[in-house]
Amino acid sequence: MDTLIIIGILLAIAATIVLYIKVMPKKYDGKLKNKFLQFLHDFFNFKTFYIEALTKFVFVLLTCACIFVGFLLLFGKIEYYGYFGATFEQSSFRSFTCSIAEILTPEPYHRFSRSFPNLQLP
Repeated sequence: MDTLIIIGILLAIAATIVLYIKVMPKKYDGKLKNKFLQFLHDFFNFKTFYIEALTKFVFVLLTCACIFVGFLLLFGKIEYYGYFGATFEQSSFRSFTCSIAEILTPEPYHRFSRSFPNLQLP
């Protein structure tokens, strides 16, 4: 594995030297006959900024992934691992709806008041 990394680094250094000598100089602008070499010349001399388009695409992709995965996880199952190898499953949507119900219920009806039904509340 270490040998492959060293070979890869040496090939990268050799390719960099060749590109700086044969493709990068300004005198070759528009004069390269190979379209791929002309693309490399334009890319490394920043004729077009590709990073902005790439950043927008990655932002939209990750935003959509977060929304859809989060929505799908609402309806999934959560598996709990207990003692002695016992496993328990609970729907995460049930947990979600219980927590929403807990937030939306009025104060006197929370868990504490349900645990002590004879408790007098002001």
